[in-house]
Amino acid sequence: MFSALKPECEEKGRGFSAEMVIDGEKLIIKLSAKSLSRLRAVTNSYLRWIKSIFEIVESGEVYANADPTRSTA
Repeated sequence: MFSALKPECEEKGRGFSAEMVIDGEKLIIKLSAKSLSRLRAVTNSYLRWIKSIFEIVESGEVYANADPTRSTA
């Protein structure tokens, strides 16, 4: 999860900031924004990404060290 969300946390200058910290077995995501509406949008985006990551992992479609340039078709 950390690796998948890391690029999103590194984006700057869009009216919000995101920080991730690993605390034992917990991933803590800290979000802040210049406005409440922006914070709501960012929170919804992160929740959708997290849900998608869980769905992919649960489906078993994640392969360690998979080559993203290799076609599976």
